[in-house]
Amino acid sequence: AFEAYLELRAGGEPLPPLVVNTHGWCQGFGLELVRSVLGIARPQLVVRIGAELESPRMAFQRGGAKRKAGEEEEEAEAEPPPPPKRRRTRLGRCGPLAVALAEAAGDEFEEKAPTVLVDVPSQVSKHTGQMRGPTAPETRWLRFALYFCPDLDPCPRRAGARAREIFGALPRGRLPLAQLRFGLVHMDLPASEIEAALTGTLVALCKLRAARRGGGAG
Repeated sequence: AFEAYLELRAGGEPLPPLVVNTHGWCQGFGLELVRSVLGIARPQLVVRIGAELESPRMAFQRGGAKRKAGEEEEEAEAEPPPPPKRRRTRLGRCGPLAVALAEAAGDEFEEKAPTVLVDVPSQVSKHTGQMRGPTAPETRWLRFALYFCPDLDPCPRRAGARAREIFGALPRGRLPLAQLRFGLVHMDLPASEIEAALTGTLVALCKLRAARRGGGAG
């Protein structure tokens, strides 16, 4: 897909925005894969979602490491630099495909394509407070109720409403006994949670006395 995108650029046509979604690993092998992807795609904007803030301990250790590295550089100024060696990484141990990814990314990513890094806090980890949206079971049941009652608005949140209250205004229907199917649940369910646990299942039955031609009731 990325090669087709490059061919489109070579044809002189206006390019649509290219969005590359990477994984969330930020250490070790995952971090090297992210760097290789960035080196190949050469994005102009990188959005990092849910990045953890650096703790004071980590900042102190990083500052001490920089000071130590600076002292070692001052001591080694008189000595000639060693010959460059190929950087050994976890990505380099994963076969020809990983080596090809590293070569395609190159070592001049920062110079060729300056990238703007934006940190965005994760919305999932935020405190939702009192104005949170409906949960997944509530949304599922509201959509299910909307199928039978089109005038029901599923958008407003019904805080604390049970499924029995939501379906209280729905029309009732009759189902022949021959079409009933029964199942066994291997747990104890409270009466107030049956509707939410058994989605789309008939869980309430009533007995009606219907007058028949023979005069009996059933």
